[in-house]
Amino acid sequence: MKIIVTGGAGFIGSHVVRSLLSEGHEVTIIDDFNDFYDPTIKRSNIASFPAPVEVAEIDLRNWETVLRVFEKTQPDAVIHLAARAGVRPSIADPKLYIDTNITGTFSLLTMQLYPGYQDNTPLPPAGTAALWKYRAIYRIRDQQVGHWSQVLEVGVKG
Repeated sequence: MKIIVTGGAGFIGSHVVRSLLSEGHEVTIIDDFNDFYDPTIKRSNIASFPAPVEVAEIDLRNWETVLRVFEKTQPDAVIHLAARAGVRPSIADPKLYIDTNITGTFSLLTMQLYPGYQDNTPLPPAGTAALWKYRAIYRIRDQQVGHWSQVLEVGVKG
């Protein structure tokens, strides 16, 4: 499958990308490499992948650049993990967090209105790191065969 992972250079995203690559999927990462976490660490995460990935260093709030990535990739699935992190900074600058997290997500949701985006492309939601002790399995219904298929399993045992 061709899968776009937003936030794929971050801690959680890079682990998801590594897992997808090990299963033979083609992965494109969308990440703006903002400096809440050291961008050098994010670039190191990408450099350590076991297979090449396409990296689009863009801001999800700019839906025109997001659209170009979708037109080029024509993904079978999107895993949306990108978000502005940090509770304390969100209190200090709520407009940035609202704009990034809500407008960025809205850009992804509008992609289904444009050519090159599959009508049934799943967009599984991501929870906060506080929810990661639970296991989540995202499944999509295969319209051609009429059965459910597991596309991603994430979580941490504990």
